[in-house]
Amino acid sequence: MKLAELDSLSGIRVLEIGGQAVEHCGRLLADLGAEVIKVEPPNGALSRSLAPFAGDLVDTERSLYFLNANSNKKSVVLDLANEQDRVRLKNLVGRSDVVLEDFIPGYLDSLDLGFDSLKGMNQNIVLTSITGFGQIGPFAKFQSNDLVAGAMGGIMSIQGDPDYPPCNTPLELGYQLAGVHGAIGTLAALFDQRVDGNGCHVDVSIQDVIGHIQFAIHRYSMDYEITKPTERGVAGIEAYPTKDGWAHIYSRRWEWIVDWINDPVLNESRWEDRQYRADNSHEAHQIIEDFTRKFTSIELMEQGQERGIPIAPLNSMEDFAKSIHLRERGFFKDAKHPVIGDYSYPGPPYILTQTPVHVHKTAPLLGEHDSLLDQILREGPKDTRRRPARSKEMPKTMQDIRVLDFTIAFAGPYATRYLAELGAEVIKVESMKFAGGTSEAAEFRLQHPGGRTGNFNEINRSKRSIALDLHFSEAQEIALELVKKSDVVIDNFSPGTLQKWNLGYDDIKKVKPDIIMVEMPGFGSSGPYGHYVSLGQTLTSYCGMMRLWGHPSSPENMRSKIAHPDWVAAAHSVTAILASLNYRDQTGLGQYIELPQIETAATMMGAAFLDYFVNGRVAEPIGNHHPSFSPYNSYPCEGDDRWCVIAVETDEQWTALIQATEINEWADDPRFKDRFGRKSHEIDIDKRLSEWTRRHSPSQIMYLLQKVGVPAGLVQDAEDLYRDYHLREKGYLIEVEQPFTGKVINPGATIRLGGLPEVKPRGAPFLGQDNADVYSELLGLSAEMIEEYTDKGFFV
Repeated sequence: MKLAELDSLSGIRVLEIGGQAVEHCGRLLADLGAEVIKVEPPNGALSRSLAPFAGDLVDTERSLYFLNANSNKKSVVLDLANEQDRVRLKNLVGRSDVVLEDFIPGYLDSLDLGFDSLKGMNQNIVLTSITGFGQIGPFAKFQSNDLVAGAMGGIMSIQGDPDYPPCNTPLELGYQLAGVHGAIGTLAALFDQRVDGNGCHVDVSIQDVIGHIQFAIHRYSMDYEITKPTERGVAGIEAYPTKDGWAHIYSRRWEWIVDWINDPVLNESRWEDRQYRADNSHEAHQIIEDFTRKFTSIELMEQGQERGIPIAPLNSMEDFAKSIHLRERGFFKDAKHPVIGDYSYPGPPYILTQTPVHVHKTAPLLGEHDSLLDQILREGPKDTRRRPARSKEMPKTMQDIRVLDFTIAFAGPYATRYLAELGAEVIKVESMKFAGGTSEAAEFRLQHPGGRTGNFNEINRSKRSIALDLHFSEAQEIALELVKKSDVVIDNFSPGTLQKWNLGYDDIKKVKPDIIMVEMPGFGSSGPYGHYVSLGQTLTSYCGMMRLWGHPSSPENMRSKIAHPDWVAAAHSVTAILASLNYRDQTGLGQYIELPQIETAATMMGAAFLDYFVNGRVAEPIGNHHPSFSPYNSYPCEGDDRWCVIAVETDEQWTALIQATEINEWADDPRFKDRFGRKSHEIDIDKRLSEWTRRHSPSQIMYLLQKVGVPAGLVQDAEDLYRDYHLREKGYLIEVEQPFTGKVINPGATIRLGGLPEVKPRGAPFLGQDNADVYSELLGLSAEMIEEYTDKGFFV
């Protein structure tokens, strides 16, 4: 294959034998160039039966859910219950690099397809398992799905409308985010296996992935804080009504919005105290609302952004699809499916200069590539000899990778933390002028390292820190010397910041031609809004996620305001980095990666965009309900504000639910004979089921229903997570020694790489903690020179 024809993952073959939990992982790998063969049962993958459907016609080849999750894949039909088909699958394993699966632990072993058996067929095989609760621990064999994992992972309890039941993420974001972490684990395992020649079992728990969002565990560990939904946020950080809808404002400094509104009441000094604003928010909110109603949502965004205030409309799918910014950037692409016909879809989550991501093939028809099986089996087994690095100078494992980290806030630092916990050496470049995102944060961190530093410490553990003030030309030269010693450079400053310091991609590739650089601009580096500032909530609002994340009758300013896109962007950036390392390993070429965070977030909402483009339907919030299944909701339990979730997906689970609850009148009710009838009458089912759940505790319900195979779980808050028996037994809750705060319980790594060296997390570094080691070891600076540069302000 010619160099120009190579994709990031060319030459890698992946077998996908699971369901919804692994589909997004497989899609990412396929889009990056891997050959992904989707192994489906004779009646097709479950996702082929999931709404929405093109033209609302229920058909195996018309599911927009399936279309979104399976582009660039091939489909073959094999029945795992058939011994002859299992033999064919085993032969495929011998000719593949990766197997993706999401079955209950132990199921594949019962079919002689577990990891040990797969290694007997191919000693280098990477088996990636993405399951609700992971491969080990007391709950490992519990039934799970996106709703159960969301409840048990704690995300439902910390946000939303306090007047309504806890609400999970829309559009199965839990499945999708776990899929990105599955891709990370898969690519890391492939990178490291070159050395020892052994395969690897990658274990991703969806509960673990969700559980590390929003800092609930460490905040409870430090201060016994339990975050609950509140009626309104702090004044100036909230969704406000406009002439034509709503817009979300995140004024990081109170004086910014006060100067803009110029209201005599808000100019009073009493409002300068943040706690006072929180305790007396109603008065301030009303003044701000009176002001925002004077503008359309777009006008408010444009005027606020001119003042450096992150503001964005609460967009619908239609609003986002019609965005002049996204249209000018060419984010939406066009394709043609043999059954559905022409349609538009969201583009890739990242832009890679050397290996652009494209949809070369729409989602396959069922069994479309069955004839491929015999062709592959004629190839002979995969060469199990280890593939050497392209040159002796190239890194051989993740522990040989060095990352220069210019990131602030959440998205960038989480990305580099993920890399650090895969074994990479991450050098965080900081300054008193920019540590943690603002100069105030830097000063606070040095003078008062406890308290607020909890978030910083969790995000930045396992890294090294150097102080380097890039406003000095001498410091910029030192940074270039560090680039020469590095493999990856990553930043999430506003577009143009590193270029201003002579550290843009064109600058750094001159000194390190094979460098891989990632930049993470909120709205992208081009387009009408390319210069806009953003935070996670800004992106949640603009991409449409905030509008969908809630109950239908809950007002827009009571929708979720979690900065979910931060975690989405972080994981996708690591996926792109690892894919680029694979490409560099094959070609010797680095590349530039732009990760426009607004577009990355939008790719997680692909099914809703397809529903709009194909059916003209604008998605609206549906709470916890599922487009295809019922009962699928959160239910009140015995106790104060205690909730459980029950999520039935099959007729067998429905029968088991009837037997466990003893709601016998359901057994012969013709309305509930199949999932379509149950979905049509979900309000009646929810009402009756709530009567039963109110008589039991959440734990009783979970254990009772899980015992008979019904997906159910607790809606866990921070304290529940901290005390979670399963998380503690499996070692997910880890004790980390942090600066000044001492030992703190943190969520552990989201990925377990069986058979590879474990990376033990270290506490976050002090600002400049590693100055002497890094500047002397890597750059050869003497102690006298380090002291001189410190005195001059370069290393501060």
